[in-house]
Amino acid sequence: MKKNIIILILIIIILCLCGFFVIDKINNNKNKEQIDNSANEGNNQQDNQDGITEYIGQAYSNIKEFNWPTEELPKESTDPDSVTIKINLPKILLNSEATKSINDKIYNDYSNEISSLESNTVQIPPSDINISYEYTIKDNILFILIKKDITTYRSSGSTSYNVYYYDITNDKELSVDNICNIFNIKLEDIGDKAAESIYAVMNKQSNSFDIYYKQDSTCPSFGCMDVKTISIDN
Repeated sequence: MKKNIIILILIIIILCLCGFFVIDKINNNKNKEQIDNSANEGNNQQDNQDGITEYIGQAYSNIKEFNWPTEELPKESTDPDSVTIKINLPKILLNSEATKSINDKIYNDYSNEISSLESNTVQIPPSDINISYEYTIKDNILFILIKKDITTYRSSGSTSYNVYYYDITNDKELSVDNICNIFNIKLEDIGDKAAESIYAVMNKQSNSFDIYYKQDSTCPSFGCMDVKTISIDN
């Protein structure tokens, strides 16, 4: 009889301990959910405050690795074993003729790189290619900058930029000349006597702009180019 009482007491103690651990786990999960929800609410508030995420989505995203050895250019000891093409392109989510035109331009401007990636075509010489983007809104104008980095292991490589502009208020595609007129940006603001023309303008934050300019009008868009950050009182 005494043995049975001891066993019963032990069972009660075990059940109490199990109950305590279950309740503690439930409380921890509730606290975790509250923390996660608070973080998500903070992110949503930030997105809504920025007013940007509702305009921009992903148009194309892909990455592929290619082995180096090719018949055209055999691998040397200093070359990497493989190269990578990585492409991320944006699109404007609003539906209009103006936004369709901009979205088509973005895709077409990088259609050769997309074709190379999807057809498993390695460029000669093999190169790492990384196409990325960023965007801002200034005075209800959407700025989209696309950057293309090429690392060519048999030469110096290159970096090129394209910027696209969309007037949200008037549902209108803008040119770099329009942007310069709106924000009163002039060639002399660059402070480089060799500057011959402004190729693109990217708003960075508030009244700060990156000005991409050519130093030789006979060069292609990605050549003989430099960038200067300026502040505009507007």
